[in-house]
Amino acid sequence: MLLKLKMNKAQGVDSVGTRVLLELSEEISDTIVELFSKSLKSGDVPLDWKLASVKAVFKNGKKSSPSKYRLVSSTVNICKVFESIMRDNILRNIPMSHRLEPLLFKLLHFA
Repeated sequence: MLLKLKMNKAQGVDSVGTRVLLELSEEISDTIVELFSKSLKSGDVPLDWKLASVKAVFKNGKKSSPSKYRLVSSTVNICKVFESIMRDNILRNIPMSHRLEPLLFKLLHFA
């Protein structure tokens, strides 16, 4: 899953960029699997994974209009990997007939 990370993504609030995770993926994979397993068993995630840096990014139009900005949050990249694995496993186990409509699903930030 680490190998699926996009190189152009910003580093997370932990200052660990995707390049570091990609280049060290072989060396850190066992540790990450252990961390993910412990999180699943305990039902909790490390405190650092709950942190985010939120910034307003200008879209277009008048800069004085708050509606012309969108919020972008930066979280820990390894947490994004964990969320991706969880999402994929959940979707794999939900029959297509029981899934949310794709647009609604995307609006809920799961896609």
